[in-house]
Amino acid sequence: MGNLLILEGKRIRIEGTDDTVGLYFDSVSGPEVSVRLGQDSLCRNNPSVLECIVPEELRGGEAFRIRLVTQYMPGGKQRENPLSFTFPTLFRPA
Repeated sequence: MGNLLILEGKRIRIEGTDDTVGLYFDSVSGPEVSVRLGQDSLCRNNPSVLECIVPEELRGGEAFRIRLVTQYMPGGKQRENPLSFTFPTLFRPA
């Protein structure tokens, strides 16, 4: 089983009906390497905390950028167009 990844922030809940909504691990070495986790793959999905199991295919010491795509808005509404945010710190799975 993979390690647990915990992300903290504000308004980071992953929510929406657009096909692009999810948590992405984008390889620094090439844009063609990207792993997507959908809403159903998250252990915890709150506005201030996201938790997921690091996918097995991310092993090997490669660096990834974590990108969040969501339509979440406070108050129970959803954005019409998804919003994308890339965390500034690189992620290197153990």
